[in-house]
Amino acid sequence: MSDFSELERELKKLRPVQPSAELTSRVGSVLANSEEGTAKVIRPEQFRINWLGLGLGLAAAATFLIFARVDFHPNERTKQTIASA
Repeated sequence: MSDFSELERELKKLRPVQPSAELTSRVGSVLANSEEGTAKVIRPEQFRINWLGLGLGLAAAATFLIFARVDFHPNERTKQTIASA
């Protein structure tokens, strides 16, 4: 346990280093020339929903679920109703 307490004390003493003046000037110049970075931004119009494809997909899924639920093999009660008619 003493190993952990010593380590915790050392970690509490650590503080982040201030960034250098060169780094802040480079970041400032890049932010000032932000026109270069706009080509890399993903625009929202690329993420529009294709409503026709979505509708057709949902219709196909609903049709599949309806056919999966339909029982094509008649049970005994249905056979008796057909035979008595």
